[in-house]
Amino acid sequence: MRPLPDVKRTVNNTMEPNTEILDQAAETVYSRPDQHGEPEDTFESIARFWSDYLEVNISETDVTKMFILMKVARSKEGHYDEDNPEDVAGYAENWARLQ
Repeated sequence: MRPLPDVKRTVNNTMEPNTEILDQAAETVYSRPDQHGEPEDTFESIARFWSDYLEVNISETDVTKMFILMKVARSKEGHYDEDNPEDVAGYAENWARLQ
Protein backbone atom coordinates (compact mmCIF):
# COMPACT_ATOMS: atom_id res chain seq x y z
CA MET A 1 0.00 0.00 0.00
CA ARG A 2 1.23 3.49 -0.85
CA PRO A 3 2.10 5.82 2.05
CA LEU A 4 -0.01 8.89 2.75
CA PRO A 5 0.72 11.97 0.60
CA ASP A 6 3.74 14.08 1.44
CA VAL A 7 3.27 16.88 3.91
CA LYS A 8 5.90 19.61 3.86
CA ARG A 9 7.54 20.55 7.14
CA THR A 10 8.21 24.25 7.53
CA VAL A 11 11.08 25.89 9.38
CA ASN A 12 9.14 25.97 12.66
CA ASN A 13 8.20 22.29 12.16
CA THR A 14 4.52 22.95 11.43
CA MET A 15 2.86 20.95 8.68
CA GLU A 16 1.85 22.57 5.42
CA PRO A 17 -0.36 20.66 2.96
CA ASN A 18 0.91 19.96 -0.53
CA THR A 19 -1.72 21.60 -2.76
CA GLU A 20 -0.15 20.59 -6.09
CA ILE A 21 -2.67 17.75 -6.52
CA LEU A 22 -5.61 20.05 -5.81
CA ASP A 23 -4.30 22.70 -8.20
CA GLN A 24 -3.84 20.17 -11.00
CA ALA A 25 -7.29 18.68 -10.41
CA ALA A 26 -8.92 22.12 -10.58
CA GLU A 27 -7.06 22.89 -13.80
CA THR A 28 -8.28 19.61 -15.29
CA VAL A 29 -11.89 20.18 -14.23
CA TYR A 30 -12.09 23.76 -15.45
CA SER A 31 -9.87 23.77 -18.53
CA ARG A 32 -10.87 20.64 -20.45
CA PRO A 33 -14.57 20.85 -21.32
CA ASP A 34 -13.73 20.43 -25.02
CA GLN A 35 -12.07 17.09 -24.24
CA HIS A 36 -14.71 15.58 -21.90
CA GLY A 37 -17.67 17.96 -22.20
CA GLU A 38 -19.07 20.15 -19.46
CA PRO A 39 -19.08 18.22 -16.18
CA GLU A 40 -22.75 19.05 -15.53
CA ASP A 41 -23.75 17.52 -18.87
CA THR A 42 -21.44 14.53 -18.61
CA PHE A 43 -22.42 13.50 -15.09
CA GLU A 44 -26.12 14.06 -15.85
CA SER A 45 -25.84 11.78 -18.88
CA ILE A 46 -24.01 9.08 -16.94
CA ALA A 47 -26.60 9.32 -14.14
CA ARG A 48 -29.44 8.80 -16.64
CA PHE A 49 -27.75 5.75 -18.21
CA TRP A 50 -26.97 4.18 -14.84
CA SER A 51 -30.48 4.93 -13.54
CA ASP A 52 -32.08 3.29 -16.56
CA TYR A 53 -29.75 0.30 -16.48
CA LEU A 54 -30.01 -0.33 -12.73
CA GLU A 55 -33.66 0.71 -12.50
CA VAL A 56 -32.89 2.97 -9.52
CA ASN A 57 -32.50 6.71 -9.26
CA ILE A 58 -28.84 7.76 -9.56
CA SER A 59 -27.98 11.46 -9.25
CA GLU A 60 -25.10 13.35 -10.82
CA THR A 61 -23.44 13.60 -7.41
CA ASP A 62 -23.89 9.84 -6.90
CA VAL A 63 -21.86 9.38 -10.10
CA THR A 64 -18.98 11.48 -8.75
CA LYS A 65 -18.99 9.49 -5.51
CA MET A 66 -18.99 6.19 -7.40
CA PHE A 67 -16.00 7.29 -9.47
CA ILE A 68 -14.16 8.19 -6.26
CA LEU A 69 -14.96 4.75 -4.86
CA MET A 70 -13.74 3.14 -8.10
CA LYS A 71 -10.35 4.84 -7.67
CA VAL A 72 -10.20 3.73 -4.02
CA ALA A 73 -11.09 0.14 -4.96
CA ARG A 74 -8.44 0.00 -7.68
CA SER A 75 -5.83 1.34 -5.31
CA LYS A 76 -6.87 -1.10 -2.57
CA GLU A 77 -6.45 -3.98 -5.01
CA GLY A 78 -2.90 -2.86 -5.79
CA HIS A 79 -3.64 -1.05 -9.04
CA TYR A 80 -2.31 2.31 -7.93
CA ASP A 81 -1.65 4.94 -10.57
CA GLU A 82 0.23 8.16 -9.85
CA ASP A 83 -2.74 10.25 -11.00
CA ASN A 84 -5.26 8.56 -8.66
CA PRO A 85 -5.11 11.32 -6.01
CA GLU A 86 -5.57 13.95 -8.71
CA ASP A 87 -8.51 12.03 -10.18
CA VAL A 88 -10.16 11.71 -6.76
CA ALA A 89 -9.67 15.44 -6.14
CA GLY A 90 -11.19 16.19 -9.55
CA TYR A 91 -14.23 14.02 -8.86
CA ALA A 92 -14.61 15.72 -5.45
CA GLU A 93 -14.42 19.12 -7.16
CA ASN A 94 -17.17 18.06 -9.55
CA TRP A 95 -19.21 16.71 -6.62
CA ALA A 96 -19.00 20.15 -4.96
CA ARG A 97 -19.70 21.90 -8.26
CA LEU A 98 -22.88 19.85 -8.83
CA GLN A 99 -24.38 20.57 -5.38
